[in-house]
Order: sequence, then C-alpha cells, then structure tokens
Amino acid sequence: MRKIYLIIGLICTVCVLWSCTDDAVDELTGKYKAPEVISVSGIADGGVEKQDNFRVFTVELNGSQKISIAFTGNRYYLHESSYTPNNSGVLTNNTYIKTASYVETASGRDYFESGTVRVYKDGDNYRIGGMVWLTSGNVIEFEGNGTIVYVDDAPVVSDYVYDDAVNAEDNGILTHNITLTDKSGNPVAVISVRTDPAAKSLAGTYTVVDFATAIIPAAG
Repeated sequence: MRKIYLIIGLICTVCVLWSCTDDAVDELTGKYKAPEVISVSGIADGGVEKQDNFRVFTVELNGSQKISIAFTGNRYYLHESSYTPNNSGVLTNNTYIKTASYVETASGRDYFESGTVRVYKDGDNYRIGGMVWLTSGNVIEFEGNGTIVYVDDAPVVSDYVYDDAVNAEDNGILTHNITLTDKSGNPVAVISVRTDPAAKSLAGTYTVVDFATAIIPAAG
C-alpha cells in the first residue's frame, strides 16, 4: 500500500511541475501570444530621404492605431518586396529601420523588433501588411491599402548641355564622343556614338554593344 501512495505522489508531482513549466515558457518567451490585429483604414506617404545610394521611405498606416514604417530601397519609389529588419545599422536594400518603425500605443511608441513586412505594388496603389514583434514583446498584425505617388526626381537631359567631339573616320565610320555637362559645367556622362559620314545629324536610335563589337566600327 505504501508503494502505491508513493507512486501516486510521484505522478502528482510530475503533473504539477509539467504544468508550471508550460506556464513559464508561455510567460517568458511570448511564443504563444496571439497577435493584436490592428485595423488599417488607409496609408500615406510620410516622406522620402536620400542617404548614399539608398532612399528611406516612411509610410504611415492609419486606423485603430497609427503605424509608421521606415523602408529602405534603391529606387525612387517604394518597390514591391518582402522587407526584413535592418540589424546591421548600415542601410541595405529590402529592409526596414527598426529604430524608426513603430506603432503608437497609449503609453507611447512601441518600436519594431523582428518580423517581415510585405509590400505589394500595382502602379501607384500599394498594399502593405505583415506580422511584427515589438520591443515590448507584443505582436501586431496589420494590412492596409492606399495610393502613394512617388515622383522621379532624376534630372532630365534637357537640363544639360553637350559637346560633340568628332573623331577621325575609321572603317568609313565617324565616332562622336558626346560629353554631357550640367549648368555649372561639371561633366556627368560621356557617350560614344558612331554614324555614317554622310549623316546630316545625330538623330536616331543607337544600340549598346559590348567591347568585342565596339572595336570594329559600325554605324548606329
């Protein structure tokens, strides 16, 4: 009889410890915590900042709570991709800046820590959503649609002047080395094109060729 009581006691002790361990894992890691779904009514452009060869696109998602995300890309517009947290501190493509991405809460800003944000693009129409872990340990899930118009600020050719230096005829072809300069006289590009000596102007469509082809002069 004593052995039966001992066995029952051991089983009860194991059950209690198992239960406590489960509760502790859930409490400490938050792995099983359900995400808070934030309703988004619209998205808006929060500004674009140039940094080196990248741009930081801040997008604001408005709704039940305000979400602000700082995406990093290498085009003049926010391109479609999956964006992951930037952990290096150096700007890289297809990432978001954790220290500049957050959700507004009653107690202040809760910054992004990990998770993927997906950006879908159809013209100027965007759909942005994801599931993100915050520095507080909370998890949020969101998705919103809206229109953002990004304007290409690359200078157009008409802002430049060019100088055409004609080289001697080679293989019956004239080579024109065209140098584009800005309004301050600074060179920004050099383009080498070839024409027939009888050509009245440089107007036309030119095909880019590799070095092996370029060493044998041909018009166009």
